[in-house]
Amino acid sequence: MVSTRIAGVTSATYPWLPTKRRTSAHSCLPRPVHNLLAAVRAGGQVRMGAHMAQVAPEPVAAEQVAAGPARRRQTGVASTDVTLSAHVGANAEVFPSILALHVPPGGRVADVTWGKGAFWRKVPAGRYEVLATDLQTGVDCRDLPYPDGELDAVVLDPPYMEGLFRRDTGHLAGSGTHAAFRGRYSNGAATEHVDGAPRYHDAVLDLYLRAGAEAKRVLRNHGVLIVKCQDEVSANRQRLTHVELINAYAETGFYCKDLFVVVRPNRPVIARLLRQEHARKNHSYFLIFIKLDPAHPNRIRRPREPHPS
Repeated sequence: MVSTRIAGVTSATYPWLPTKRRTSAHSCLPRPVHNLLAAVRAGGQVRMGAHMAQVAPEPVAAEQVAAGPARRRQTGVASTDVTLSAHVGANAEVFPSILALHVPPGGRVADVTWGKGAFWRKVPAGRYEVLATDLQTGVDCRDLPYPDGELDAVVLDPPYMEGLFRRDTGHLAGSGTHAAFRGRYSNGAATEHVDGAPRYHDAVLDLYLRAGAEAKRVLRNHGVLIVKCQDEVSANRQRLTHVELINAYAETGFYCKDLFVVVRPNRPVIARLLRQEHARKNHSYFLIFIKLDPAHPNRIRRPREPHPS
């Protein structure tokens, strides 16, 4: 051990340092750090290992000494113009805000359940490169025609009604005024019976999970997956679809970054109500997932691009 004097450091240099040791504040400090603080306060000596270099403080302006240590300055302005998580209205009114917050302009976005493009009605044309596909175009969201890691974002809005997964076409949901919905989100055929295959709500969940796995394949690291879903009561049991998806996707390498609640502005009409057992669902969700980088699974933000030299 050698004795080293810290040149030019006296108690007058840093007048805001306490003159006495406070046990509660410094008891957890490593001994070399505590000795260094003691030397700075007293202007004396500190014993350090021979491998440690001599410490020389940076010159301090008189104005800085008088003002004390520099404090972090808060930036930004007060505003109420922020994106909110809950909205009363239609999907097309909410969707542009979701894109603006989570998908940079110019991004390549695949809407793999396009339907009639209702989500995009209020998104300015040309802001994104949109790839529109669905069953009517011959593309299944579980088998996309894109290379691995090519897309910046994927939009997924599959049928979240278990009634579209029936073994008899006469029992399919989406009849009458909902026929257009069934035509776009279902091929209109009965679900083929397969021993052990998921049924009812589990069939809906299976579709989401398989489509999510395919979206993960085509997304780049830190790409965005936007999922529309709604909770439902199936076989008289409450199924919280948004919770099931968040938990299931987390196990496959997605991070749920955000959640939006969309409440329909009008009240639903029940055609044949006998006795109500559960609250009628008049809200749905947009879930925003980020594909994590397998090499850095704890990094939830994409690294900043280096500045050109």
